[in-house]
Parts: sequence; structure tokens; C-alpha cells
Amino acid sequence: MERREEPVILFQASLSLVVSAANKSQAAETAAFLLNRESIDLSPVQMVNGQGEKAEFRMESVDAVEWTRVEDIREGGRFKVYGTIRLNLRAGSPENYASVIRAGLSGYHLPRSVIHDHTVWVIPTNCGPAFACVLDEKTSWKPAVQEPAMLVAVG
Repeated sequence: MERREEPVILFQASLSLVVSAANKSQAAETAAFLLNRESIDLSPVQMVNGQGEKAEFRMESVDAVEWTRVEDIREGGRFKVYGTIRLNLRAGSPENYASVIRAGLSGYHLPRSVIHDHTVWVIPTNCGPAFACVLDEKTSWKPAVQEPAMLVAVG
């Protein structure tokens, strides 16, 4: 029996990251250095559904990390940098894949912080962990890549 490959899950999150810097442009550069496609470790991502059931997803790749806005938070050289991250994930095991299908992919999200009412995502990087505040997140199935149709000349 051949093994079927589970589909890729697209995960996108809007997030903010607090960094120390001398000015806004340096804050944007610091955020881009700390969190980028090459610096993020491809480690498992744990999510929960509406019933509190946990599922672990394998991070296949980082599609993009884009920083779009910097805000001075008036705390002695600290800035909040806003951006988005897009990841390709796969269910970590056949059991996780089955539970994702049963519960529906949209029901899964990063766990909320026990201290705050928002999600703090600890993202492992080659510079150490990055603590990002998740403002919004969504998941969707990545469409299967279709083979190009063959053109046949008639006549």
C-alpha cells in the first residue's frame, strides 16, 4: 500500500516584536535580522483547537517574513515592529492529520498566553528565541500543484 502525503497547510500570522534600537530604521533592521527566512529554526509548532486539544505541526519552510511598520513605544530606545510571517506546515503525525480533518483546519490556532489575553509565540531562531505577539492568524490548505496540461496539435 502506498503512503499518501498529507497536504501542506499555509499558516499566516500578523505579529509584533519589541526591539531595542536607536531609531526606527535601526529597529526595522534589527527585526529583519532577528526574524527572517534564514534565521528561523524549522521546529515543530504546537496549536490547539476550540476544544483545547493539542496538535503538533511540522514546519516545512518559511515562505516569507515581512516587516511593514515601526512604532516608538516611548520606553527608552524600544520600538514595536509590525509584520507578517507565512509558513508551510504539515501535520506532525497521522493522528494529528486525522484530528485536523475532523475538527477542521480553521479551528486550530496558536495557544493563548496564560498571563495575557493574547498569544505570545516563542519562535526559535539561530539567535535565540524571539518573543512575538500574535495579532491575527489564519490557516488554509495549500492547493495541490497541478501538472500542466499537454497541448496536442490536431491536423
